Amino acid sequence: MTVYTVEAHAVDEWPISSARFNMAAGQPYSEPVSVPQPGSDAERCRLARAFVTDFRYPGAVLVDPVSTGSPFESAYACWPFRFFGVSAGGVLRHVAHPKDCSYDVVALRDWLLAELA
Repeated sequence: MTVYTVEAHAVDEWPISSARFNMAAGQPYSEPVSVPQPGSDAERCRLARAFVTDFRYPGAVLVDPVSTGSPFESAYACWPFRFFGVSAGGVLRHVAHPKDCSYDVVALRDWLLAELA
């Protein structure tokens, strides 16, 4: 499961011009993502649905509601990026932290494989 909290590089907050991982309808393209920070639950839901479609994302995506102050983001401080592993019972089991502005996804992969075994 994935929780969409805030737009990482919204054009009105912290834009970047890279398009190296951008997709549309499952196909890579060279235009950077260019969206403003969602100001409503409906807009955040629309962007989450676009992500699922564009990247053919197979998992469930929950949306942290703007209307209640983004409580997931407030509680877990996900910025700049974090990966949280929650077991099927709802217990937080894995918390990854970036190091030197990067993250090695091997630890997350290993946790996921062990959790799914």
